[in-house]
Amino acid sequence: MSAASAGPDAMVAIGVAGAGRIAERVHFQVLATLPGVRVTAIAEPSAVRAAVAAKHFPQAEIVPDVATLLAQCSIDALVVCSPPAMHAAAAQAALAASRHVYVEKPIAVNAVDARQLVALAQSSGCVAMAGFNYRRHPLIEKLRQELQAGRIGQPVVMRSVFSVAHAHVAGWQVSPATGGGALLELGSHHFDLARFLFDDEVADVSARVWSRHRDADTATVEFRMERGIHGTAIVAIGAIDDDRLEVLGEDGGARLDRMRAELSFGPQRFEYGRRHALARELRIAGGALRRLVKPAGESSYGNALAAFVAAVRTGVPARPDLSDGLRSLEWIEAAMQSAASGTRVSVSP
Repeated sequence: MSAASAGPDAMVAIGVAGAGRIAERVHFQVLATLPGVRVTAIAEPSAVRAAVAAKHFPQAEIVPDVATLLAQCSIDALVVCSPPAMHAAAAQAALAASRHVYVEKPIAVNAVDARQLVALAQSSGCVAMAGFNYRRHPLIEKLRQELQAGRIGQPVVMRSVFSVAHAHVAGWQVSPATGGGALLELGSHHFDLARFLFDDEVADVSARVWSRHRDADTATVEFRMERGIHGTAIVAIGAIDDDRLEVLGEDGGARLDRMRAELSFGPQRFEYGRRHALARELRIAGGALRRLVKPAGESSYGNALAAFVAAVRTGVPARPDLSDGLRSLEWIEAAMQSAASGTRVSVSP
């Protein structure tokens, strides 16, 4: 049985799987402010986190697990933001019950589980969206538009850095087997952005992975896209907070710094004079201030969940879908294989 669309003006009843840090800091705050959305049920086994969830949504039913939520609660869609090792099972249960799903990345912790999930989503008739929210970041969307318009000519090289300062963590984050590690936590975003920006697939990768504070918390990946674009990605947990990518083309370059909310095009130029330096620092400070005062971080989270709700209302498929989540996992597994074997590895679709 396939899920029906809720209708363009219908109230959408949302269930949430997981009430951990990402749910409290992002999903709860976004869902509480989206027009036409009502959170009616939350599945969370921890009594402490369940109590926090109840404060956010006093009218919601709080249940211990997804199975109970699907059996007892009335929802149109499930937002899955539990620990990564639980993503695939929660999404599969929702799809089997003909409920639409939004699955935070990674959609599974291995490609085998992801392929099974994708197959179920494709046969279910449900909206099934992967939580690669950075695709909905205004600067990323602008960069993609400019690349497609030929702003820098034929792209030749992409290079990116994504690092976060927190190093000492516990629980699922300590190992790639449970969803942790720099490639799953951070690299998955940039690998998806490479596919999104160039409308292309990765062909092969060469990678190195280190364990500094915890398992596989630092990695470098050199990759080649099918149409010839080459790239490098550096991901690290326990370095400074940084998130940048650069695309060099035959006629110019594009540089995006998400932490500073900056996107620039053209050859690198030095800005002389105090006025230029001050203007640049104000732009940087302004971007940092916006991230601090905005409840759910940055607009990409809200934009992504709003797109999901719109798809639920209309029944129109939403991107990125679960096949995009699978492709990112295939890229990550090829990188891990390359690091283990010391060889270059093809990424087969």
